[in-house]
Amino acid sequence: MSDFLHYFSLGFIKITYQDVFINTLFIIALCGIYTFKSIRLIATYAGCFVFGYLTTFFLSAFEIINVPIKLLQYLLPLTTIVVSISNFFLKKNAFTNKYSPHDYRYFLALAGGLLHGLNFPEAIETALRSDKLLLPILAFNVGILSALLVIILFLLITAFIVTYLFRVNIREWNLILSGGCAGISIYIIMNALFHTLALK
Repeated sequence: MSDFLHYFSLGFIKITYQDVFINTLFIIALCGIYTFKSIRLIATYAGCFVFGYLTTFFLSAFEIINVPIKLLQYLLPLTTIVVSISNFFLKKNAFTNKYSPHDYRYFLALAGGLLHGLNFPEAIETALRSDKLLLPILAFNVGILSALLVIILFLLITAFIVTYLFRVNIREWNLILSGGCAGISIYIIMNALFHTLALK
């Protein structure tokens, strides 16, 4: 049980670290523009992301797939930029003040999950060198998924406060949130590029 809690806490805390923060940023761009009225839609998008994430996470954990970290430094923030840009073209329902489902966003969530799952964290690499592989991987991912649930709940509460209590139009909230996510992602890409050029 102590080992499970150890790797669970690693996963839960690791989501806020820079190398996995981009996962959180993608979820914010994907789900943060919605309110409690779209809870089923959010759950579906999050489910697609988690399915894709876990698929490539396990494949990379067992070294079936291996993508260079330097390439992921550009690809992962790029996924957030793509979702953020797609958010700008969403049109809300005038009568319900919420966004209708769009099929292409399921594919965005799945594709994002598949790419983000390749960002295999170094936190449990040492554990994978031992004979007990299942417990560390399981506990670590339960921790990450629990953190993602907390993040989504926080996003919903924030959206409720902004759109209901402060009466900010959901479209305006979309532009603010998506613009912020895109801006941070561009900064991450530029920072990675700067370090790459500096090493040369």
